[in-house]
Amino acid sequence: MDAPLYVLLLAVAFYLFGVKTVTAMWAIFLIKYIALAAALYLLLSTASRTPYAKYRYVLAFVFIVLMYVNRDAYFKGLHDDWLILFLACSMLSLFIAHSHGASKANTILLGALAFLLPLASPALSAAFLLTWTGVILFGTSGDSSINSRWQAYLVILIVFATSTLLWTYRNYQVFGTFIPLKSNFWFDFYQANYLDEDGLLTNSTFAVFHPIARNDMQEEYFLEKEAQFVDHYKILSFEQLRADPSPVFRNISRRAMSAFVFMHYSEDLLPVIEDVFPAEDIEKLRDKKLISAHEFPTLYWTSLTLPEEEFGRRIQPLALESESTIMQDWREQGDLLMSRRRDWKSVSKSLLLSLIPFLCIVCGLIVERIRKEPLFILTISIYLTYLSPYVLAAHYRRYQAPLIGLHSILMFFIISLVLDRFLPRYISALKPKH
Repeated sequence: MDAPLYVLLLAVAFYLFGVKTVTAMWAIFLIKYIALAAALYLLLSTASRTPYAKYRYVLAFVFIVLMYVNRDAYFKGLHDDWLILFLACSMLSLFIAHSHGASKANTILLGALAFLLPLASPALSAAFLLTWTGVILFGTSGDSSINSRWQAYLVILIVFATSTLLWTYRNYQVFGTFIPLKSNFWFDFYQANYLDEDGLLTNSTFAVFHPIARNDMQEEYFLEKEAQFVDHYKILSFEQLRADPSPVFRNISRRAMSAFVFMHYSEDLLPVIEDVFPAEDIEKLRDKKLISAHEFPTLYWTSLTLPEEEFGRRIQPLALESESTIMQDWREQGDLLMSRRRDWKSVSKSLLLSLIPFLCIVCGLIVERIRKEPLFILTISIYLTYLSPYVLAAHYRRYQAPLIGLHSILMFFIISLVLDRFLPRYISALKPKH
C-alpha cells in the first residue's frame, strides 16, 4: 500500500455516508473539487509574492487549461492525482511563506504537511525532504531570528521522521520486513524494466502483468501474499541487474525522454470488436497474453503495439479457427490506436506535460531575473525530485499529471517575462500620437 492517506479519506467518506455508496462517491468527488479549487488559490497567492504578481491570472488560465487537458484524470476517476496536486501546491505555498518569515502558524502547517506526506506519496515525500534540506542549507527566512528558524527546521524534520517511522513500523508489523514507505517498489521496477518491452508503462502492461488485473500475476500475488511476492521480484531484479544492467539504462533514457521531451501514449487497450470468435480461440489468445484475461463482457487487445509480423508469428502455432478474422480485427484496432497516438490532441497533451515545462525550466535558468526567484527554484526542485524515482523505476502519465500545478508556475514565469517585455511596447504603440 502506497497511499494510506487517500485510503483513509475514502474510508472516512464511506463511514460518514456509507448508508448509500452513491452518496459516499459524491462526497469524495466534492472533497476532490474543493481540493482542486484550493490548489489554484494557493498557486495564485504564491504568485502574488513575485515581481510578476500583476500577471497572476495568467497562471489561473494556464492551470485551468492543463486541468481541462487532463480532465479524464481529475473529473472521471478516483485516483489520488488530485490529492498529490493539492499537497504539492501546499508544499510550495508554505515554503514560500516560510522564506518571508518563520511564523508559528506557518510552522504548524508545515508540520502537518510533513506528517501527511509520508502517508500520501513516497515521491512527494522525497521531494519535500530534499527541498526542505535545501531550504535549511541555502534559504533565508525573512526577518526571523536564527533561533526561530532552527526551531522550525528541527520541528519539521522531527515530525517528518516520526510519520515515516510510524509507517515503517506498520509495514514491519504487516510484512515482517523493513519497508520505509513504498512496499511494492521492486515489483514496479521489474514490471517496467523486464516485463514491459520498452520500459514505458502502458495500460496493456498493467492488464497482462500487474496483480490489479485478473491474470497470472494476481494468482501469484494471492498465493504468496505481498511481502513474499515483492521479495521474489526484488531477487529477480538484482539477478537481472548483475547479469546485464544495460536494458535498465536504456529504459531509463526512454523514460527520461517521455518525462521531459514527449510523453508516451499509455492508453493502448482497445476492445476486441469481433464478437464471434470461438471460445477456444479466445482462450488461446489469453494464454499467449495477446488479449486481456479479464472476464468482462468486453475483451481488450493487449498486443496492438507489436509489429504485424511479430503478431502473426505468435498466433501461427495456435491453430486458430478464425485466424483471418482475428488478424483483421487486430489490424483494424492497431490502425485506430496509431491514429489516436498521432491525433493532435494526444500530441498536444504529450508536449504540455513534458517538453513545455522542461523548456520553461531551461529558459528560467538562463534568464537571471527568473533564476533568482525563490518560487522558481523551489518549483523546479520539487518538480525534478518528484519525477526522478519514476524516471529511474517506472513512469507513465498518471505519475506526471499531479504536477500540473508546478507546470502552471513554470509557464507563468516565462509567459510573464514575455508579457513584461513586449506588452508595454504594444500598449504604447496603440496610444494616439499628438
